[in-house]
Amino acid sequence: MKELKRIGIMGGGPGGLMLGLLLQQQGHEVAIYEKADPNVNKDRGGSLDIHDDSGQLALKEANIYQAFTHSTSITSFHPNNNLGSSIIIIPS
Repeated sequence: MKELKRIGIMGGGPGGLMLGLLLQQQGHEVAIYEKADPNVNKDRGGSLDIHDDSGQLALKEANIYQAFTHSTSITSFHPNNNLGSSIIIIPS
């Protein structure tokens, strides 16, 4: 039987949130801690570039890729030199 753990993750960025989701899906109790002021992002904007050989793999591993593509607007899809392709999205 797998031993479930209580896990703390430092950093609430994309990597920390994805790790938290994956660990939670395995049954672990996860807490994510973010040092930045809650209002740090209020004036930020932009897009997120998710490559098929990194970020898209994480979304697929977490079984949220379909939900992600349905809740976002893909603004462009382009080859990324020798790195594969990437999707640039803006949340709907």
